[in-house]
Amino acid sequence: MSRNRKSIIALGLFVAALSLTYVYWPGEPRLLPTDHRQSTDGPTRDAGQAPGTRLPEGSSGDLAESYSNASNPPGSGGRQQAATRRHGFFVRGMILTENDDRVADARVEACDLGPDNSCTNSVSVFSDPGGFYELQLELDTEKQKLVTVQKPGFLVTEGLVQMRTPGGIQQDFTLRSAAASLKGRVLGPDSKPVAGAEVTIVSLSEGKSRWTDTPVGHATIRSWSSTTTANSSGDFVLSGLPVGNGMVQARAPRYLQNNLHRVSLNSGENSVDIRLDAATLVSFLVKNRRGQAVDNVSAGGFAPETEASFQGTSDRQGIVELNVPVGVTRIECELTAVNYRSKVVRMSPSAPPSEVILDDGWTLRGTVVSATGQALPGARVAVVRFVRSGENLDSKGEGQVSADGNGRFEIGVSSDRYLRVSARRQGYLDTRVWIDSLNDEQDLQIVMRPPDGALHGVVLDPSGKPARQFQIQLWQRPAEVPADADLLSRTKADVLFTTAARFDQPGGRFEFPELPAGILQLRVSGQQGDESLSKTQTVQIRPGVATEVVIRFDGTE
Repeated sequence: MSRNRKSIIALGLFVAALSLTYVYWPGEPRLLPTDHRQSTDGPTRDAGQAPGTRLPEGSSGDLAESYSNASNPPGSGGRQQAATRRHGFFVRGMILTENDDRVADARVEACDLGPDNSCTNSVSVFSDPGGFYELQLELDTEKQKLVTVQKPGFLVTEGLVQMRTPGGIQQDFTLRSAAASLKGRVLGPDSKPVAGAEVTIVSLSEGKSRWTDTPVGHATIRSWSSTTTANSSGDFVLSGLPVGNGMVQARAPRYLQNNLHRVSLNSGENSVDIRLDAATLVSFLVKNRRGQAVDNVSAGGFAPETEASFQGTSDRQGIVELNVPVGVTRIECELTAVNYRSKVVRMSPSAPPSEVILDDGWTLRGTVVSATGQALPGARVAVVRFVRSGENLDSKGEGQVSADGNGRFEIGVSSDRYLRVSARRQGYLDTRVWIDSLNDEQDLQIVMRPPDGALHGVVLDPSGKPARQFQIQLWQRPAEVPADADLLSRTKADVLFTTAARFDQPGGRFEFPELPAGILQLRVSGQQGDESLSKTQTVQIRPGVATEVVIRFDGTE
């Protein structure tokens, strides 16, 4: 993978964390309304139909034909949907503008995404006059699908799809017009131009991007970004950008990577200059015990003298390059890679090791079952490890997989201590299990239980009108944590349950259908013009009850 591509992906992860919404499609039940496209006046239902429901077979609305079980549904390329439900997988939804206008004749393409970001086995369709598309795909739970949506005059939008079982998911895409550009110059500490600097911008304007997670499959909208290279005079131009807010960053060998710089993009030409500080270039080779170069190794460096941090990633030849602040005499570098044990290397920037050897990692195995012992195929299992950093514990993701048909899973991890394993599946409460010390014979069993109750209600702005575009986070803490508990114990007990979602619905409605019983903390946040709004309160969830609440932004906590 090129350094250019890695920079885009790394910055994209930062922006992807800003958007959380859920759409459920476990077979054929209703869609829970989570944004205006599944809401009372959204395009997924007919007039007079209950809000948040999928169009019934043969209904007469303007999208009824698109969502019906016809033998040749729009966008399907003439293939039969019934055959897909028996033997394959489908991804379908709407192509919309930011103003919710439907986009016809947009090209929607899916391909198998390889480890090196290469694409094979492409299939494509065009959205119909109502903006509807449907891709018929061969079921393959081992590969990710890259879905690309493009139309002249709009930015290219991408999404990743992971299949789990036969069936399908709904994923809408928002196309944004390319009406802005950004130009500027990259300068060094002496104000001289930095030739060949790599400049990347990531959009912060969320539009309607979101991710979808169901037992059938998982989809993630990729954050939009664009990268260019400064010329010999340090000048750069990024064209075809969306209007809105963005984060720009520059990097170059022997210069410290600058912090993310927020820019406001207006229609037309915009400008910004970027300054970089000088650095010492430190490089070394990473191999495994078999003498093979290890690519995609994450290297996180720290200079104790200045408390400066820096990072890099090994290329296909296993070479790591780090830009270290000038004058630093000692650095610590933690190396992590999938299927390898993490390793901390201490070195002098003036005399780094020629190569570093990584040992093979551990394998975490287990089964996800219900409280009655029934296997739960398709459950999403993720592992996070915790590393002590001063007075805190830093968390680092180790990877995630879907449980197979027998509920079994295997994940390669880089550490055998302080692991938090999380399981997620629709119809069950998110479940966390802690592992203090892992051994090769250990076989973990994650027991998931069904939800106890639900929460729904309305959010009102300070004037008492229904709020739009707000986020709600819910969490549950233990009743009491001993005052003398150590750092790890406090971290384990910090949160028993947490969930969050972003809503944008007429009437300010929201819904959380799967919650545990007990007292939960609720925090709602939003924006009214330039003012940030927030409200925190407690709610009580009772078994078998759907609790209704009205939340008003009144400026109090």
